[in-house]
Amino acid sequence: MIRHFHESSIRVAAIALIALGASAGVVRADEPKTEPKIESNQTPPAPIGIPAPTVTLKPGEVPVATFATPVHDFGRLQADSEVVHEFKFKNTGTGLLEILRVKPGCGCTTAREYTRIVAPGESGVIPIRFKSGSRGGPASKRIEVNTNSPGAGARVDLEIKALVWLPVQITPRSAAFGHLTNEKIESGVTRRLTIVNNTERPMTIGEIAASNPTFKADIKPLEEGKKYELTVSLVPPVSGGNNAGTFRIETGLESPTTITVPAYAFLAPPVDITPTQLVLETPRIAGQKRQFYVRSNTTNPIEVTELKATTDAIQLEIADVRGDRRTYRIGVTIPPAYTPPPQGDEITFKTSDPALPVGRIPVTVIAIHDKDDLPKKPEEDKPVEASE
Repeated sequence: MIRHFHESSIRVAAIALIALGASAGVVRADEPKTEPKIESNQTPPAPIGIPAPTVTLKPGEVPVATFATPVHDFGRLQADSEVVHEFKFKNTGTGLLEILRVKPGCGCTTAREYTRIVAPGESGVIPIRFKSGSRGGPASKRIEVNTNSPGAGARVDLEIKALVWLPVQITPRSAAFGHLTNEKIESGVTRRLTIVNNTERPMTIGEIAASNPTFKADIKPLEEGKKYELTVSLVPPVSGGNNAGTFRIETGLESPTTITVPAYAFLAPPVDITPTQLVLETPRIAGQKRQFYVRSNTTNPIEVTELKATTDAIQLEIADVRGDRRTYRIGVTIPPAYTPPPQGDEITFKTSDPALPVGRIPVTVIAIHDKDDLPKKPEEDKPVEASE
C-alpha cells in the first residue's frame, strides 16, 4: 500500500515537472532550436570594410534607399574623356537613412562627395565620375552602395554604361611580335594593323616618326581618308632581350592630330635556361624538388652533357622532354638539411651550341620571415615553343 502510494506520487511529480518545464520555455534535446529574430529596427553588424552606422534607429523605424534610375547610360563617349552623373535617391522608409559607403568597381570610376544622411521623405545624390580611357567599345561599371537599412536593402548596386568611341581606331592596338629568334627575323616576320578614321573629316596620313630604329613602318590606304593598313617589320640586327618602340603618325585631323602605335619584340638567345637560378628558403622542414629547362630556340638540336653540382648533397637528373634534343628538363632534389655556403653553390652543364658552351644555375638561400620574402615563382613551369 505504501509502495503503491510512493510510485503514484513520483509519477504525479514527474508530470508536474514536465509541465513546468514546458511553460518555462525549456527546450528538450530532441526539439529543433530556433534562431532569435532580429527586429526591424535592429541593424546587423556591418561587414568588414563597411563603416558602422552613426544613426540609431528607434523601434519600428526602417530606412529605405530608393533610386529612380539605378542604371545610367552615357551613350557614346569619346575616348579619354571624363564625365559625371548624379544618381538621385529618396528615403522612402520610416527612419533616418545613412549612406555608409560608396564603392566603385574599378579605378576609372570614382565617387565624389555624396549625401550622407537623409530623413524620411527627403532626397540625396551620389555623384559618380567616369573616365572613358583609351580602349574603344561598350563599357559597363558597377557601384556598390551600402546603407544602414536592415536586411536585403542594406546594399544597392548602381551601374553606368557607355559606348566608348575612338575618333581613330587602331586594331590591334600594338605591333606585338612576342618571342623571336634570329631565324624568324631573317625570314621577314611582320605585323599588320588596321587604322580606321571614325570622324566625318577625311584623314591625311603625314609623317611617321619611329622612336626605335629596330622597328620600321609602312602604310598604305585601303579606303582613302578612312581606312589604312600599317605594316610593321624588324630591321636586323635586333638586340637580344626586350625591344620596344613607338610610332607617331600625323593624321591631318583637328583631333587627334597624331596617333601613337606601340611595338614590342623579344629576341630569345639561341639557348636559354628557365628559371635562371635556384633560391632555397630556410629553415626547411622537408626536402624539395625543382625543375629547370634548357631549351634550344633554333631549329638545331643540341647536346647537354656533364651535368654536375659543386656539392654532393644535391641530386641531379636530366631528360630529353620531347625526344628531339631541343628541350631538356633538369630535375633537382634538395635534402631538408642542405644549406649552401656563403658564396653559394652552382649547377653546371655543357651544351653543343657555341652560343652557350657552359650553362650555369646559381644556388643561393634566403631566410624566410614572411611569405612576401619568398622569391617570385617563374611564370614558365614548362617549356614553351617560341612564338611565330
